Amino acid sequence: EKLRLRRKLEHFYLHPEREQEIGLNALTSNWGMYSMSEDPSSVLMWPHYADSHRGICLEFRTDVWPFNFSLWPVVYTSEYPLVGTVINDPEEHMRRMILTKAVDWSYEKEWRALMRRFNHEADEKVIAREPDEMKRLWRLQHGAGHYEFCKDYLTAVIFGIRTTDSDKQKVLRWIHAGNLNPRLLQATLNGTRFQIDI
Repeated sequence: EKLRLRRKLEHFYLHPEREQEIGLNALTSNWGMYSMSEDPSSVLMWPHYADSHRGICLEFRTDVWPFNFSLWPVVYTSEYPLVGTVINDPEEHMRRMILTKAVDWSYEKEWRALMRRFNHEADEKVIAREPDEMKRLWRLQHGAGHYEFCKDYLTAVIFGIRTTDSDKQKVLRWIHAGNLNPRLLQATLNGTRFQIDI
């Protein structure tokens, strides 16, 4: 028995890519992910993710579903995470695979909302003792795809430094049509420092 276990561990360490690939494929087929940043004034995030400052940034409440239920900070490290069959805790396995990035990306201050495909047969047993509200939230999950949440969760819209007037008007029409009430903020380039002011 010990010899078989040792061979299995040796195989994992000699061939880690295959184990990791199988696990990642299984995880990504059952999970949806929405990435966010905690820093709307990041000098690098605007050119990388908002069309070189021409886009917008949306700010949401994080004390409500789905954010208070499924929001995780990304871990930045200089080493690949150890994953595979040697980790028995599925939650730790998931975190290492989906929530780990190279330290070079740490400026993003990224958080990821992870929504798992609800498995009715297996998960109903897991949540049987949970309060009704928690059961309802678990059942709302369907992995990747569109999720709807209360319009009041949108707390601010931040226009980029180069957002055109026509795009601003388009966003304002969407806000009006949706009967939304977010704060409207404008990103500006600081006159004396390498920073964005909001």
